[in-house]
Amino acid sequence: MLRIIIIPALIFLLVVVSEGQAPATSPSTTPAIVPPPSTTPLPPPVAPVSNPPIPPPQPPTSPPPAPPVSAPSTPPPPLPASTPPPLPAPTPPPVASPPTVPPPAPAPIPPPPAPAPTPPPPAPAPAPPPPTPAPAPVALPPAPTPEMSPSPAPAPTKHKHRRHRHKKHHAPAPSPVAKSPPAPVTTTDSDDTAPAPSPTLDLSNGRTLFQNGGVGFIIAVLLVFMS
Repeated sequence: MLRIIIIPALIFLLVVVSEGQAPATSPSTTPAIVPPPSTTPLPPPVAPVSNPPIPPPQPPTSPPPAPPVSAPSTPPPPLPASTPPPLPAPTPPPVASPPTVPPPAPAPIPPPPAPAPTPPPPAPAPAPPPPTPAPAPVALPPAPTPEMSPSPAPAPTKHKHRRHRHKKHHAPAPSPVAKSPPAPVTTTDSDDTAPAPSPTLDLSNGRTLFQNGGVGFIIAVLLVFMS
């Protein structure tokens, strides 16, 4: 890659130096350096720039002759200095051919993908061990029957027998009996045919319990979200 860039740069520098050292009057006599063949298309040839015609140098204009003066009392004025001839216009340097662009480097070929590793074969399951035969029961000899000996008489005790006092068991306290609400007063003389409210359909306590339960449920949900 570096050789492809350095070689055209050196050729371009040699062309510029050789054109700078060549005389300006003969720009077309310099040998053309053939660039190395490249795979890129060559640019169109550039026509050499024609040098503009140089005008011939004009002779210096002399001042008109002064008339003869008889016995000048003052010295004559000094003559103006002659102007030097105009210098020829410098010739423009020849247009150098554009440097050849090196061909682009080929893209690196990606390596082929590695083959996927084959999974190892599954290990065979261990064979179950053969069942061991159960040991035969050993016949034990019959246990000897114990001989019943007469129990000895209890020895007399020196301590007096204490009487155990039995605790008196009190009867359980009677459980409180909930009083039933008084029955509503029924009036037979009124024309109202609506049934009397039943004490079992009193929803005041249920409404209170429902409200308390709703408040407790909301507080529990808030605590869960806050935690």
